[in-house]
Amino acid sequence: MSQGRVLAGFGALVVAGLLVSPVLAQTAAPAPAPAAAAGPNTGAVSFDVNVDIPTKYQFRGVVNQDQGFIVQPGLTATVKLYEGENILESLDWYAGIWTSFHSDQS
Repeated sequence: MSQGRVLAGFGALVVAGLLVSPVLAQTAAPAPAPAAAAGPNTGAVSFDVNVDIPTKYQFRGVVNQDQGFIVQPGLTATVKLYEGENILESLDWYAGIWTSFHSDQS
């Protein structure tokens, strides 16, 4: 058998495999979904951290600061106490802190 015939036969097998494999892939059973890993985080406690950089600090209509650099960081912690499907869908408890820092004290 010549080397050319062997290569031609091998090439024909490769082409046939490429043509048939998509058909086989469509008829094969889907792979089972991986099981969700049980971890310690149930989402019952969450934290929200924010930093605002306003151009003017105004409280109840009175401008307290409109010059210099103003930064206002805040932190909120939320605890999910109850989550259901009845009239009371969820009950959360939260606590937060907020402050304002100014470069110019006016």
